[in-house]
Amino acid sequence: MKITPREELLMRRALDPASSAAEAETAAQAFVRSLRKRGINGYDFVSKTGAAGPSPQPPPQQPKPEPPPQPDPKWDFMREQGPTLSEKLQKIRRRKHRGPGRSRINQAAPAVYPE
Repeated sequence: MKITPREELLMRRALDPASSAAEAETAAQAFVRSLRKRGINGYDFVSKTGAAGPSPQPPPQQPKPEPPPQPDPKWDFMREQGPTLSEKLQKIRRRKHRGPGRSRINQAAPAVYPE
């Protein structure tokens, strides 16, 4: 598809930043009217100018997911030890407070009477 000199002028005026908004709109409408008058289809116009069709570059591939982080072996000695202080505190907090033990309340004082 070939663009006529008049259509080229209309396209330049429509896209020129120095043109006023009304002038650019009028030029764009005249450009489209000229293409329609010549019987040019929109699909033909886009494919001939190279704006459509397969892209010369292959589509981007999905990035591979990163593997989950592995524990650092230099900290193995920490895992081999027992629970940390914060873990111990959490365990203590989970226990329900039951007040003083019943064994203390029910114990009677030893009965020792001097003779």
